[in-house]
Amino acid sequence: MNSILYLMSRIIKNKFRQLLNKPAMVILYLLAIVFLAYSLFYSFSSPPRQASSENIQWLFVFFAFYLIIFYYSAVSKGLSSGSSFFDMSDVNLLFCAPVNPKHILAYGICSQAGKSLLGGIFLLLQGSTFVSLGLNTLDLLLFFGGYVLSLLLFEFMSLAIYILSNQKETIKQLIKVIALLPFLLLLLFFLNNFQRSGDLKLALLSSVEKGALKFLPVAGWITESLRNYLSGNIREMGFSLLLTLLTGVLFLAVIILYHSDYYEDVLVATETAFEKKRAINEGDINAISNTHKKIRKGKRTLEGLGSKAIFYKHLLESSRSNRFFLLDGSSFLMIAGANIAAFFSKGDISPVLLLVISMYLQSFFIGTGRGMKELYSHYIYLIPESPFKKIIWSNGEIIAKHILESLFMFLLPLLFTNWNPVTVLLCALCRSVFSIFLVSANLLSQRIFKDVISQGFLLIIYLLFIIFVMLPGVIAAFAFYMAGKLAWGLFALSLWEAFLSLLFFYLSRGVLHNSDILTLQKKN
Repeated sequence: MNSILYLMSRIIKNKFRQLLNKPAMVILYLLAIVFLAYSLFYSFSSPPRQASSENIQWLFVFFAFYLIIFYYSAVSKGLSSGSSFFDMSDVNLLFCAPVNPKHILAYGICSQAGKSLLGGIFLLLQGSTFVSLGLNTLDLLLFFGGYVLSLLLFEFMSLAIYILSNQKETIKQLIKVIALLPFLLLLLFFLNNFQRSGDLKLALLSSVEKGALKFLPVAGWITESLRNYLSGNIREMGFSLLLTLLTGVLFLAVIILYHSDYYEDVLVATETAFEKKRAINEGDINAISNTHKKIRKGKRTLEGLGSKAIFYKHLLESSRSNRFFLLDGSSFLMIAGANIAAFFSKGDISPVLLLVISMYLQSFFIGTGRGMKELYSHYIYLIPESPFKKIIWSNGEIIAKHILESLFMFLLPLLFTNWNPVTVLLCALCRSVFSIFLVSANLLSQRIFKDVISQGFLLIIYLLFIIFVMLPGVIAAFAFYMAGKLAWGLFALSLWEAFLSLLFFYLSRGVLHNSDILTLQKKN
């Protein structure tokens, strides 16, 4: 055990040493810590507000839905390659060392817990949101703890599912049924409430209030424990939390006891992740996107000359790999969420509020599309055209995707709301251009940091940067809004986003000027 403690202390010490050798990064981390501390201080020092029962119920709905995404991912990974708490360096050194396997597993769990802790730091930035709901700092920390605990348990779940189902098709099918059964029970509970009330919104919130989330393993139990805590039902909270912890113990028991050791099962997921990282460094895009999913040939063919050919290639790849062309699962989630919110509110919700919420969520979930992957291969560097033009065309596919998303998000509600069509079109325009701006910001971060900022404290830095550069456009839009000219405000914000997008794409052209730039730093 002393060797494990020594290893962990050296890892932490070396990370600090690496950070101290980069003064600019130290300053950015300090700014992120200050902003995080301000968020916590604001929620702690703000006077208590009257809590809205309906708004808090919606918070539980969104929180449970967010955790369900990780639940689905854990089950999918468990049925394919499994999960791992280790890197290849651990496999090469620790697995061969004369150390108790249980101590090594404890080290892997602590390492994964640390990663989950850093990955959930963005939740602590929601101090103002929790204050507006009538919640305090302790409530914010409890939601943060529930998020971290759920991520850790989902890693256990993924590995346990892999151990039980590896090369056993019958057990895989059984696990799929067991994984979907809780959602069927939840749906039946919701339909029963809807039959009684006749109102979709009331049926959904009533289902949460009556504890329907307890049907969902881990994700629902953690959310239910938080709901019971806020409602003062400590006994039910303890039951849900105990059930969650016992489930985690069950997963660990499967990992430790099902075989004489867990090395072989962990090794598969570790090697899979390592090979993908190595493929990225070598520019092997086919290895990165390797999948057993059936590909449809379709009737489309390659078109275009020069950098335009990259855009048409991406469209061809999307049509072959996706039944709905450009729109994927995340697109339908965004579209469905926006339309359901507009339908439940019966048009009372403003399209501008919907725009603000969608832009906020986009800041966390924006994707870089196939354009970023082109940087890992040599073909884009060989096209004899300007880097700026190549960057624009290589990102054309994801730009088109977000424009389609925005149109479906804002135009479909016109069928059942009384929204102003001009305002709706401008909201769709504003969200579309904001998506392009985020793509360009991610590309610029690739140029500056040689990696995409996407986790931990770097996510806070990324959000601060987005807020800072967007501030002039937001101020102009707010000024027009106060003057009673909302349409002009949305148009001004769209113009500012378009300007930033073109500027960031232009500043990112250096990625193609320096073909030897590391597009992904090696972690192993």
